[in-house]
Amino acid sequence: MKKYSILSVANKQYTKFAYVFIQSAIKHLNLDNVHEICILETGMDSADISYLTNLHPKIKFINGAEVSSSKAWDDGWQENVLLKTNFAKEYISNKSIPACMIDIDCMFVQDISSIITADKHDGIVLCDRSEIWGGMPYIASFVGFVNIEQSLNFINDWILCIDNIKGFRTKETPALNEIIRSASEKYDFYAASHDIVGLYVKDKFNSNSCILHFKGGGDSENIPMDEAVQVRFKRFPQFENEINEYLENV
Repeated sequence: MKKYSILSVANKQYTKFAYVFIQSAIKHLNLDNVHEICILETGMDSADISYLTNLHPKIKFINGAEVSSSKAWDDGWQENVLLKTNFAKEYISNKSIPACMIDIDCMFVQDISSIITADKHDGIVLCDRSEIWGGMPYIASFVGFVNIEQSLNFINDWILCIDNIKGFRTKETPALNEIIRSASEKYDFYAASHDIVGLYVKDKFNSNSCILHFKGGGDSENIPMDEAVQVRFKRFPQFENEINEYLENV
């Protein structure tokens, strides 16, 4: 079975998400199929980085420029989000292995290997939420880059679109959808349901769900980041005890 890496970005304000993300990956993923879990850190404390790195030899942190954010969707949050695509491009270009770019405010509850390693998914795997938002059916919280050449070309197109897209408060997901609409024949896309690879609607949790997404917005919008993080963790109350275990050493 071909191995894949997991990529994400975390700043100091998202440290608690990083604890949940990394420890849930160690608990629920088949790490024999994972090359490494690589996090671009943009201002996390060295003590937290050291603690998380020592949990497993496949946990890697890459130091980036510090980016601070006080609440969801502010300028710092936007800057941190936009680092993801450039980080993924550099990583895949250097390593030449498949990789999943996953938002740090996610939690693994089942293994995802079959999603990335399935023969029919030899292109780019997308998180499809069309059943809940047809106007913007794909969300950038999860993108699986399986075919290296296609993925690098796709990321270049995506970055260019992010730089030029207008009229949106956030740019990453709108640009993703624009590229998919305009270049559907250029790339091999596979749509994985949001309730499997990026569930953020609690009522749709099911036995196939692999990744929970503590997406911002709603009750967590326009409040201090520390408060917003706690609100977002409460989205899936059935996992409260597991989340609290991950946060014991923060």
